[in-house]
Amino acid sequence: MSERPDFGEVAGKFSEHYDEVRGYVREQVTRHNLDATLQISNPKPKLRIADVGGGDGRDSDWAAGFGHGVVLIEPSAAEIDRVYARHPISGNPAKNNPPPFDIVQADAKAASEI
Repeated sequence: MSERPDFGEVAGKFSEHYDEVRGYVREQVTRHNLDATLQISNPKPKLRIADVGGGDGRDSDWAAGFGHGVVLIEPSAAEIDRVYARHPISGNPAKNNPPPFDIVQADAKAASEI
């Protein structure tokens, strides 16, 4: 899997964007729409979610916070480094939540590259 040519350089800007008001509003609207459609905030039944192109893991964290099993799939090494910095883990977390998934949330560009 190759790094997106332009994404490694701008990955940090996405994280910074979500720390600003505009990014916060976008994040909240996205979560509201996901919850209204998929009832993510209802922890029963537990869902198995694949977050394709999940960036620094913000949406994955949100869904996992309700007790769902989430696997983040991200083609950008820079973003994966951010995920590991926030959540030091060992081994392969996908082994605890293998396919099939109940929900696949995907960034269209990232999904086309995986």
